[in-house]
Amino acid sequence: MKIRVGTSTYRVDVTELGPASYRVVVDGASYEVSIHSGDEEDGAVPEKRGTDGTPWAIEEASPVLAPLPGKIVSIEVHAGESVTRDQPLVLLESMKMNVPVRSPRRGTVKKICVSVGQNLSVGQEMMVIE
Repeated sequence: MKIRVGTSTYRVDVTELGPASYRVVVDGASYEVSIHSGDEEDGAVPEKRGTDGTPWAIEEASPVLAPLPGKIVSIEVHAGESVTRDQPLVLLESMKMNVPVRSPRRGTVKKICVSVGQNLSVGQEMMVIE
């Protein structure tokens, strides 16, 4: 199959090797991968290596959504900053209470989509962590 990422196109072949284990060939480079439940400590993805010995890991972008309606009181992180699981990201005022919104996993803040003083609806994207 062909997969387009941005403006690049890659030829990808996937072969199942066993339960949650696959061989993925991307433009001729072969990798053995396994799918994990995401229950690993701190959301870590174990390091994997391709057949050429090159380390790699699957990184997924995770949006951080407003858990309730409210107003942004403060933003505790910056774009490009590394964060840990449960680290406070945003302080949200809702129903006269300050509610910290914490990181769902370890990663890097890719982008911040809100600003201090902004009113949010439930489910509105506040930032993206990858």
